[in-house]
Amino acid sequence: NRQKYLLRSIEYFNNKSIKMVILDGTNTPIDEKLLKVYSNIQYFHLPISFAERLGFSSKLITTKYVALLGDDDFFLKTGLIKLIEELERNNELISCMGSCLNFNKKTNNIFYRPYYNEMYNYNILQNIAEERMYYHMSNYTCSSIYAVVRTEYWVKAVEIMGQELFQDPAIPELQFELTISYFGKSMVIPTLTWLRSNENLSISHNNNIEFNNWWNDTSFSNDKNKLINILAKSFYTFNNKNYTYQSLLLIIENSFNLFSTWKENRLKNNTTKYFQFEFKMQNFIFNWVKKVIKIIRSALNFFKRIMASVVVTDEEKQSLLQNHDAEKESKSLRILQI
Repeated sequence: NRQKYLLRSIEYFNNKSIKMVILDGTNTPIDEKLLKVYSNIQYFHLPISFAERLGFSSKLITTKYVALLGDDDFFLKTGLIKLIEELERNNELISCMGSCLNFNKKTNNIFYRPYYNEMYNYNILQNIAEERMYYHMSNYTCSSIYAVVRTEYWVKAVEIMGQELFQDPAIPELQFELTISYFGKSMVIPTLTWLRSNENLSISHNNNIEFNNWWNDTSFSNDKNKLINILAKSFYTFNNKNYTYQSLLLIIENSFNLFSTWKENRLKNNTTKYFQFEFKMQNFIFNWVKKVIKIIRSALNFFKRIMASVVVTDEEKQSLLQNHDAEKESKSLRILQI
């Protein structure tokens, strides 16, 4: 089912000055005949994990900039140009992202809404790597993994992602985001760039584990330590000017602790908002039902009054008939008198 969306995306980027590397993780490859008409793509059928596929792609990128995109999403060409212009202007930036719209197509209609509103003017511009990492993970949004990134740093980030699989499906994204914030500054500019589809369910290799459960559960301690060590070793290997390996271990652990706190607070806020919404809805429904009952009661009383005015007892019927006969006789008499 997802391959039809991939073919749609290929067609969209056809005849544009963009090179596409397609890493198809589905069980069945796309028919080569469907791909021969496109000259700007490299297609690989790789039914392996998301992180492993990105690690594989690191050896294939030859351009100055690179961006990751889902099979059912789109980048606007005008948006990509603006992001690249920003990176060309500011050599301190290694990543630049634009704003996002979420869309869904149903029959002949397309529904859309602003998405990732927290990204608006989300900038990580601190001069010290440690401060960038702490800021990003305590105010988290995925501002780099779908951004335009300088290839040198993108390749390093995906190589780190591909080293090991973890039981929490969120880890590859977090690895990428933390790596980019370690290596340099990033920005989100107010230019519409990313159209994110809501037509399909998100895909992960394991949907049963949530980050905070994974991070805080002692049964995953080995997994957790492995993650910290991989990142620390990679960071130290790529750039060890300002930090020792031991200091990096601590900074990375602190960064994930900040992310865990952020995630817990967001869950609490969302839960509070949910119950506030539920309470408002219950009050609304209760008040609405009260008004409906009041209207029904008023209507019933009105009809009762009408019915009471037209209901006639037997005695009243007899009296009315007698009066009517008398009136007829009276009228007849009058006629005769004339």
